[in-house]
Amino acid sequence: MDWETAIHDTRFRDIGDLPTGFRLYSFKELMIRPFSLNELYIVGAGHRADSIRHVIRAAEIVTSCDVNQLTDGDFAYVLAWLRINSYPESPINAVWQCKSKSLLDHKRRPLNMSKAAGKSFAEIDRLGWTLKECGHENVYLAHNASMDITVLEDFDLPEGLSFPTVSTLVEAEDLMEEPEFTHILDALRWIKEGKTLRDKYEYVKSLGNLELFNKAKEMANGRITHGITETVPIECMMCSTKQTVFDKVPSFIKFFAAYTETSLYNIQYNLTTAFNIFIEDTMPSQKLLYMHSSYVKDLNEKKERDALKAATRRKGR
Repeated sequence: MDWETAIHDTRFRDIGDLPTGFRLYSFKELMIRPFSLNELYIVGAGHRADSIRHVIRAAEIVTSCDVNQLTDGDFAYVLAWLRINSYPESPINAVWQCKSKSLLDHKRRPLNMSKAAGKSFAEIDRLGWTLKECGHENVYLAHNASMDITVLEDFDLPEGLSFPTVSTLVEAEDLMEEPEFTHILDALRWIKEGKTLRDKYEYVKSLGNLELFNKAKEMANGRITHGITETVPIECMMCSTKQTVFDKVPSFIKFFAAYTETSLYNIQYNLTTAFNIFIEDTMPSQKLLYMHSSYVKDLNEKKERDALKAATRRKGR
């Protein structure tokens, strides 16, 4: 979407400032509109394919700039704005692997971890007990999470480096399967010279030393210079272990709650049959999801009332 089109479309809003303060771009304003049903389909396809391409495509459709110019931090901020303004609620999509230990007896039945207190590994082994890492991959919507925004302060990057941008995310995803790139992509994205990651790789090799690459690696592994981080209360759905919070830079692929094509078809069908209205693919997603959640809530309340009436009639016989 280009700027001229966006300013004449009443669905677009001025996003205000970015974490970088627009200091890295030729444009100094950004217009953006919330997702429609169309973009929900695209985001859902990204989840199924486990690919960043679809998230970038969805964001590109609804913003007035070429999102490939945006730094990772500004892109995360744009996605956060979209999540807040495109869903009735804005839950964080928490994806994490449980590292908690569980205690099993000799019949592989769970025991309270307090039973292992003060016991050595040898004692636990002698009792036939087993200490096992849960390892469950948790994916759920965290409604009581919080988000922090880090604004880019006066910050001088080492010479030869630049902030990673969206333009290299797709290539990084493709190169992840190539052994020579797997462990160096995060650092390569900080190299200023070269349009593509392969170009940057060849440039680093041509230098004859690792000084610049090591600086890039240090930046990639360092503190967040700008963007957003999320603090999420977590509970393992397998072992029920609760942990206070964890801070994370959001995964772009899993940033939004995803709806499958079938679930979106069902939403459209339910609203069409219940209210005799045609659901356009351009309907704002927030409106669509709010209407359907209200419809389901009303339906459930009616079922409860009917069940209560039926129970009352049976008692009166």
